[in-house]
Amino acid sequence: MKLVRILLFTAAFLLFIVLGTALVCHRFSRGIAATMMAFERGVIKHTLMTSPRVVLVGPSYVRYLKVENTANLAFLGSPPAETEEIMNIYCSRDDYILYGINLTHVALTTRPSSDYPFSFPERYKYAVKSFFASATEQDIVIGAKLLRILELHTILRITPDQMKKSVDDLKLLSDRFENLTFVLFPYSPENMPSYASAEDIEKCKLLSESFQEAVFRANVPVIDISQTVQSSDFLDSCHLRGKGQKDVEQLLYEMAEDPVRIPARVRKASITKK
Repeated sequence: MKLVRILLFTAAFLLFIVLGTALVCHRFSRGIAATMMAFERGVIKHTLMTSPRVVLVGPSYVRYLKVENTANLAFLGSPPAETEEIMNIYCSRDDYILYGINLTHVALTTRPSSDYPFSFPERYKYAVKSFFASATEQDIVIGAKLLRILELHTILRITPDQMKKSVDDLKLLSDRFENLTFVLFPYSPENMPSYASAEDIEKCKLLSESFQEAVFRANVPVIDISQTVQSSDFLDSCHLRGKGQKDVEQLLYEMAEDPVRIPARVRKASITKK
């Protein structure tokens, strides 16, 4: 009888794991479909815009921004290799590219490319799929929580060699794209998940400062807007909300209004932290 109970418990536990995994995969699939649809809208807008076009690229903290005079080709959780692929496929020599980076850029560099189908025609199946299964707010929240857990542990494992390689890759990318400007986005370790220890937060602060210093020393074109928002304007360590998001959107809007003057803004920002 005891053996039967053990077997039943084991079977129930395995069923729970299988169903839980299936649910997470289903939600993730729906989220990817909706994300691809948002990316598709950015591609269409980019195609319809006249030169000079301003293009935003980077991961999710860029993707969530709404800057009407730009084409947003950022992608959620996109490692640098995928962002570079997007630039290779869609950006022309005349495009002014604003590439959002912060410490998470280094963490994402350690992740292998997910090989999303950014090129025609494979990406259309994801776009079409989103019409039938769009992501809900709950999907996004669940996904964000999972990513924040991964983000913290990945950032804490950043090594000096990884930091150096990440910055060296930025230099190589800058050499390839004439009108590419990196934008140092705000990053707030204080808004890490609640389980992050004080030691974790302090280490992330030091890593963030080291990354910014390394970017400046690399002599790549960079606009620093990392100090333009307050801690209360963060949804988490790197995603903005409310006034903080609007301030950053306004900064990018002003840059895009006169793209030929973007180089003159290098290492400057028009809003200071209060």
